Amino acid sequence: MEYQSRDRLLSAVWPHIESFNTFLSVGLKNIVKNLPKIYVDSGFVQDDCELNAAYSPIEYLRIGVTSAKIGKPIFGNSESAGTKLTPQHARNGHISYSAPLWLEFECYNSFSETVSKQSVYAGTIPIMVKSSSCHLFGLGTKELVERGEDPNEVGGYFIINGNERVIRYVIQQRCNYPIGLKRPRFATFDSFGSEYAILMRSLRDDGTSTANYLYGTSDHQCIYRVLLNRQEWLIPFWPLLMAVGSIYDSNILRSKILQYCNPKDENLFNTINMLTLEWGFDNSIGVDSEFSSASFGNKGPGDTDILENRYLHYIGRLVWEGVSFHLPPGSLLQEAGRFLIDNYVLVHLEEWNAKLECLILMFIKLIKLQLNEIREESIDSFAYQELLSPGNLYSALFKDAIFSFLQKIRSTYLIEMRSKNSEKNKETKDGGNLLRDMSYFKSTLSKNIAMIPKRLQYFMATGNVKTTQLDLQQLSGWTVVADRLNFNRFLSHFRAVHRGQFFTTMKTTDVRKLTGETWGFLCPVHTPDGEPCGLLLHLSQDCIPVTQWDSQETLRRLRNYLISHGIPCDDGLGSLSSAWGIESSSRDDLHSPDLSKSIPVMLDGRVMFHIPREDFTAWENKLRTLKWQTSPSVLPVHAEIACVPPDSGMFSGIYIFTVPGRLVRPIMHLETAQVDWIGPLGQPWMNIGVTEEETQKSTELLEIQKRLIGISDTESEQQLKDDLKVLKKLIKDNDRVLSSVPVNYTHMELHPSTILSITASLIPYAHHNQSPRNMYQCQMLKQTMGTPCLNHQYRTDNKMYRLLTPQEPTIITKGYSSFGFSEYPTGTNAIVAVMSYSGYDMEDAMILNKSSYERGMFHACVYKTKIISAAPPSATKKSDAESFFFHNVGPDGELVVKELSADGLPNIGQRLTKGSPICRVERIGSGGPSNAIVQTYHDDEVAYVEKINRIASGISIEFQQDSLSGGGGDGPSNSSGYGEKVSIKLRVVRNPMVGDKFASRHGQKGILSMLWPQENMPFSESGMVPDILFNPHGFPSRMTIGMLLESMGGKAACIHGARNLDATPFNINISDDLSRSEENCVTDKVNEKTTVDYFGKALERAGFQYYGCEPLYNGMTGVELPCHIFMGVIYYQRLRHMVADKAQVRATGPIDALTRQPVKGRKRHGGIRFGEMERDSLISYGVSSILLDRLLICSDEHRAYVCPKCGLIISPISKKAIAQSMSSSKLSNCIPPIAVCRVCKSPCRIITLPYIFRYLSNELAAMNIVIRLNLQQEDIPISN
Repeated sequence: MEYQSRDRLLSAVWPHIESFNTFLSVGLKNIVKNLPKIYVDSGFVQDDCELNAAYSPIEYLRIGVTSAKIGKPIFGNSESAGTKLTPQHARNGHISYSAPLWLEFECYNSFSETVSKQSVYAGTIPIMVKSSSCHLFGLGTKELVERGEDPNEVGGYFIINGNERVIRYVIQQRCNYPIGLKRPRFATFDSFGSEYAILMRSLRDDGTSTANYLYGTSDHQCIYRVLLNRQEWLIPFWPLLMAVGSIYDSNILRSKILQYCNPKDENLFNTINMLTLEWGFDNSIGVDSEFSSASFGNKGPGDTDILENRYLHYIGRLVWEGVSFHLPPGSLLQEAGRFLIDNYVLVHLEEWNAKLECLILMFIKLIKLQLNEIREESIDSFAYQELLSPGNLYSALFKDAIFSFLQKIRSTYLIEMRSKNSEKNKETKDGGNLLRDMSYFKSTLSKNIAMIPKRLQYFMATGNVKTTQLDLQQLSGWTVVADRLNFNRFLSHFRAVHRGQFFTTMKTTDVRKLTGETWGFLCPVHTPDGEPCGLLLHLSQDCIPVTQWDSQETLRRLRNYLISHGIPCDDGLGSLSSAWGIESSSRDDLHSPDLSKSIPVMLDGRVMFHIPREDFTAWENKLRTLKWQTSPSVLPVHAEIACVPPDSGMFSGIYIFTVPGRLVRPIMHLETAQVDWIGPLGQPWMNIGVTEEETQKSTELLEIQKRLIGISDTESEQQLKDDLKVLKKLIKDNDRVLSSVPVNYTHMELHPSTILSITASLIPYAHHNQSPRNMYQCQMLKQTMGTPCLNHQYRTDNKMYRLLTPQEPTIITKGYSSFGFSEYPTGTNAIVAVMSYSGYDMEDAMILNKSSYERGMFHACVYKTKIISAAPPSATKKSDAESFFFHNVGPDGELVVKELSADGLPNIGQRLTKGSPICRVERIGSGGPSNAIVQTYHDDEVAYVEKINRIASGISIEFQQDSLSGGGGDGPSNSSGYGEKVSIKLRVVRNPMVGDKFASRHGQKGILSMLWPQENMPFSESGMVPDILFNPHGFPSRMTIGMLLESMGGKAACIHGARNLDATPFNINISDDLSRSEENCVTDKVNEKTTVDYFGKALERAGFQYYGCEPLYNGMTGVELPCHIFMGVIYYQRLRHMVADKAQVRATGPIDALTRQPVKGRKRHGGIRFGEMERDSLISYGVSSILLDRLLICSDEHRAYVCPKCGLIISPISKKAIAQSMSSSKLSNCIPPIAVCRVCKSPCRIITLPYIFRYLSNELAAMNIVIRLNLQQEDIPISN
């Protein structure tokens, strides 16, 4: 693969790897910094949290994490294991690719004031392949091949128990942006509640996030919602605002709020002015004196005892129960309020004055929303969404696992102290001794430390999350298996975006709709049909998720730039200015004089400064140029600048985002000819041209109209006429441009096809097809048998499909060549004739040339891996399991089972049929070979042994073909189970057969109906025989015009010897090898031809008809067919849906114990459901006997007694016909029992009916509903 293609292929997966690298380099440090400490106090009273405030603790422990270190993957689970583990070993050994984790804990004792640190080996945690902690990081193609990897290995996945799993992208709310919502359920949070709220999801620097809601009320006394331990806590907004704003004087605080209100806007100004007066902003309640340390004993402080800030005390009292265990013993209620503001209120901001600015902005937006001055924003709109990257999710789960471990340590201490201080040990209380016992601290760490890696391994293996802290929208479905059915399917797992598990159960279709904000970010056609339609989406080919943290560095550079240009900042960084070496500004310079006539500029949710409304466009251009003007640039290249203009009906402002999780895509900035990366929030407010022709003509039209409008009477009439002529010509030549309202484009798309995903970009001439057919092709391409990888001989996947004779298509797109898919072909170039020939091509059936099949066309194989354990399932103990071993040599030195080798395993290349021995197991001390166990091959298909690996000790040892010895060897401790295990890779030949599924690249799927002999196939004048006969009725209804174009182009390319013809969607210019072979059309301009005309003339030059039709002759009669047949070359794919996997035949078999009907499922030897539509079909034919056989005799035929008098089938009971006195007679045993109705005491009759009818009768009888039958025989009623 060329370097450019390989580089672009790796870039499609690189965001996964880069996000995990960010976790390793930045996330670990921030997790340790932000992780709260736990406190163990012997005087803690759990049942009375309110009385635990402000008391004097005797002694307590403070336990926290000071450092975390992750190594590189090794074998085993012990710290002493030093053998390097590679991804290839993990796959073949069916173990997890994990690296060691070391944590350092700090324990502080308040009594002795000593600090002790303890470094603990926690175990191994899963590591992403090709991340910075992976052994493949930074390796080239040659080194990858030497280690048994694919030369184009992309990485980005985890290996769990030998399976490759991917953390999927999931859509979440945009972080650090206030979203205005309107929902009826918001009115239920308060008696004065309203339908309006502001949502601000704040992102911490360790990857975790929390949602902050500001609920509006009818009296504008808003409510602020925070989430503690996944529980909602509601706090009055004004006390919170007063607590955060206590760093300011009351007059300054009031003026800061009123600055956003224009006195001319009486409604808004009067509302906020009355609220500030009501809450006493005009009184002196700003910064009170410092609180002097005091001990309240076991009594909680009252409001009159507060000496510092009553608002912090009030908030702390509300949330004390939720945050008390985070605080040191004896903390005040105000400290609980301070902890809440620091860690749960706008956590993306550290400084309180920055939090205050953001809270005021949220409040102003909420009031404007309630007063209908701005429109609400839809949370389902993609503009207000972003992705949760794998690195951020892994970082959040890692932090949650460590915090859960710390809570476990705290509870262990409390339980132990409670047991020591119980009634029996009252005289010998030793809680303090336990806190000072460092040996107990070390033992507690070592006993419980394994829960951290176990949580991460459980998450990767199942995709489920166990948490009480994280604010996640779902707790399951986070990871999926990255199966390598083919390379396209494998790659699509890294580009898939899921809307969320919750939305799959919603009845509304709003979340599934394709909105304009997704243009260029999400592919409009690559989504499955059916239930997940619109919920499982895929990124466009040039769209990338941002994964790096640039917030702090960008904040420093932008503030430095603003101060150097004399622009005052409102970012609240006055305390950090000296630390950053920036001149500090006075407090008076922090605010613009009139914010009511200005627009805020925010950086990652931080109010930086305000600009005048009339300078909005100038500042928009200035901020965009900051991304490439200087080196290093002030703003990152991938920074998103969303400019909401004033008077747009929305809350205007300029929002700059640099945090990870955002989606950005490249477009061309016309003024500077630079590539500008934009996001979905700012895209609706930008003027972006799709094509270069549209952009140029719209610009010319706009300039002409400006001149026409500005022409005065003194201008010459000739200039006016010339402009009018040009204007009419532009409107006539280009009817796609809005002639009446031309657009002043500032940006232009790099290419129109960039809106498609990687998979959709491989469809040739996709813009000529019906959209549903492109959707089908995106799904069928991922089900195609092709080349899944280039190292399949070294892999032992559970199931892998491989096409043996793949080809590169003659018609390709730019996406096919730029991503290097030529090394992973998925089909074959086939000569296709569009015609009806025999009755075997009706509907979607197709005929395949038998000689083409015999030459190897569409031949394939399936690789299956079976894991065989020497120990039986009953051997649960290690000693019992290790006593079993594979062996096949008898006491005389001869092979016991001739089909197996000396090691008890089959030979490489051995043919296995059903019942063939697959291994032989002996047990130490079992008494000889007679007690050996021989396991056999149970599948119906013939298979060939491809490869055998020993995985008993966790090390994969490959078998050579000439190996006769076991070759197990001693190794590290087995991490995948006790006893010997082997994985046997089998190859099953799957050549095409009738019933297999095929498809073109345009969603035209078909079933192979017949392998037609070549001598009976139609042929052309030149003797060319088609490979496939396609029914012409497949084109009119499906409108796959792209397939017709591909047929013409493929035929022209084969005739002229050209290859790789460009069929990129929306591509007007034609430039390829075929154009360079033209000889008779030199004067024609290639870019002015249509695709049909281009290929038609190329076929005419070769002696064919314009559209590629040609006369064919009947292969059976030799007579020329009455019409010319459209025949060309089309790239066909073989799908994985094969008859061998779905053929299901059954005469008798297992039945359901409850209904007595056949069970369903091919693996359970069940039956095929004969449903209502199938029944109607047979009724239309009048085949009543077949209906009786299918629905009764072969299903649940049942003989039951029914009373002819009352018609009940639940009342008959069997009794002996002979009296008890005659029981000694020999005839009594010969007389069958007679059923008698328990209700009417009359004899019953036997009838045949479905057993499910009896089941229904019993169920209805339980509800006191009875079913009565009327018996008839030859239309004569039976009553007794």
